[in-house]
Amino acid sequence: MKGALESLRAERDRLNESARLLRSEAARWREERDKANLEASEIRSRLKLHYEELKEKRKRLEELEAILRERRRRTRPKREIRDRITRLEWEVSTTPTLEMLPRERELLEKARALYEELRECEELEEQRNMALMLLSEIKAIEIRVKEYKEKLVKLREVSKERHEKMIIIYRKAEEEKKRADNIHSKILENISEMKKFREELKEVLKEINMVKKEIKEKSMILEAERKILIEERKKEIAEKARRKLEAGGKISLEELKIIFEEKEEKDGDEG
Repeated sequence: MKGALESLRAERDRLNESARLLRSEAARWREERDKANLEASEIRSRLKLHYEELKEKRKRLEELEAILRERRRRTRPKREIRDRITRLEWEVSTTPTLEMLPRERELLEKARALYEELRECEELEEQRNMALMLLSEIKAIEIRVKEYKEKLVKLREVSKERHEKMIIIYRKAEEEKKRADNIHSKILENISEMKKFREELKEVLKEINMVKKEIKEKSMILEAERKILIEERKKEIAEKARRKLEAGGKISLEELKIIFEEKEEKDGDEG
């Protein structure tokens, strides 16, 4: 008997140690899974920022392209404007001064208009460069977004794989622990169950007695309240009936009965 007990204890201890080692391994896989989940969460946060940035830059690019389309529609090519300026300068430099005087205002206005057009062309080029820069930034962000998405897919797979390993090992640990507990509980199971049953029965009986006591107390209170209400109602009916009699009115047989009962109760109390 002693040898069998020692054997059971040794097997129980072996299983408990095995369960402990398995739980430790499962915890390591859980930690690895949580690392992957944390990294994925950080990537999702970065993706959110990139999406917001993309939305803003695309909106700016759309607005800028609309402005460029409108300005291109009403702006001549830069080379044509420069050619006109060159011709105007050549005309001014080759025209005699006396012939220039009457046309001075006209030529100045032409020159001003041409230089204004040239300035608009240069602004248009700057805006075109800005649009190209925005487009380049958008493409760069889109590449990063694609890379992040691919990494997120890999991290999900890694997290899933580590989670599954953790679950498998935890289940093995639980199985080992369950076997150890079964061995340990074989000796104490019946005693424990009986003790538990007695305690539960004791509590149930205690609750039943308490409920019975409460019901009895409530019944007594309700009965007393009912009697008080009946007496008050009888007094009320008797009082109304007496007022009818005093006024020369008629009363019912039931009302007369209540008056007599009330009088008898009063006489009994006085006696």
